[in-house]
Amino acid sequence: QVSFKGLNVFVSGGLYGENVAIRPTAEDGVYDVVFIRKTLRQIDLRQRAT
Repeated sequence: QVSFKGLNVFVSGGLYGENVAIRPTAEDGVYDVVFIRKTLRQIDLRQRAT
């Protein structure tokens, strides 16, 4: 689990203790969670906006 901009995001239990990168995508408010060169998931902050 990682904390990003006040949001706790589950990534993978198998990566416990490993470093991951959070990189912005071409879309505003969308970020990729990357381990080595593999994108694991996306964080979409646009869904939080109300």
